Amino acid sequence: MTSHRSISLFGIIPFLLIHGLLLGQPTVQAEQTAEPQPKRNPLSRIFSKKARPSPTPTPTSPAAPIELEQASKPQSRTSPPQSLYNLGRSGSSTVSAGENAAPTAHRRTQQQRTRATKSIADVSDRVKSAGKSESTTAPQTISSWLTGRKLVALTYDDGPHPTITPKLIELLKSKNTPATFFLLGQSVKAYPAIAHQLAENGFEVGNHSFSHPQLTKLSDEAIRRELAQCAELITSATGGAPIRVMRPTYGAHNERVRRIANEMGYKIILWDVDTNDWRKRTTDQMVATILSSATDGSIILMHDRYATTLETTAAVIDELRARGFTFVTVSEMLEQPRVAPNRK
Repeated sequence: MTSHRSISLFGIIPFLLIHGLLLGQPTVQAEQTAEPQPKRNPLSRIFSKKARPSPTPTPTSPAAPIELEQASKPQSRTSPPQSLYNLGRSGSSTVSAGENAAPTAHRRTQQQRTRATKSIADVSDRVKSAGKSESTTAPQTISSWLTGRKLVALTYDDGPHPTITPKLIELLKSKNTPATFFLLGQSVKAYPAIAHQLAENGFEVGNHSFSHPQLTKLSDEAIRRELAQCAELITSATGGAPIRVMRPTYGAHNERVRRIANEMGYKIILWDVDTNDWRKRTTDQMVATILSSATDGSIILMHDRYATTLETTAAVIDELRARGFTFVTVSEMLEQPRVAPNRK
């Protein structure tokens, strides 16, 4: 009897165990089907501000305990998330990376900004320096010289002429009118006594080249030679009269002409009132041009080799004086402070 019961019990127990497992399995599957667990990115636990409960690590996930341990540590509010400085970095301390990387990045940004600011300042200084140098040192031409005093300068090119220039000297002397004569070297060579007479009577003499070429078409050496030969002849004929101004033939100039003239000590004089006497204009036309165009600081261009130039000069002197103008040489005008134009 006893052995029968033992056999029955030993037979029933395995049956119950197997049956229990079979009955319990659907229950687990049903629970898993009813409440599916969402898939989570392991990194989401690192970025989370609050530590989540740690599930039991499985044998197939050896890295899980490390990630969960890091996520469970509270992070400081005053530093960036520590995990940002540890992604992809192995064997380094999370705390040291978070503490050191942020100040390093900040210092790097400050250094970059400092370098950029310094670079911009350097460029700005170079631009300002270049602009200042160009505006103050580059030789300039002068067409007029506003003084606020109604000054005007009569100028004559291409002399001395054997007949017109002596008559012009007498006319200007009789009316006590200063003027500036831009002389050709070859004319001075031909008529040195007339050049001497100009300087002796107080008229200003200027350089107009030796042979009247277009200076812009010459080499640097040829430009210097033209101006030097003319200057030498004027100095010899006048007994050393100062030559402070030059006028390029045809009014043609470029950077080379301006630079060389400046190196030789000349101011480069053009004009703002052109009578065009060389075009065989009448005296009335030339007078009308001067009276309608002359303003404070005007430099009037004529040539002392035409009879109409002599007649025009006689006609405009009294009229311009009646309008309040004062006649001066070019250098006398340039000695006056230059004023800015009154823009309305």
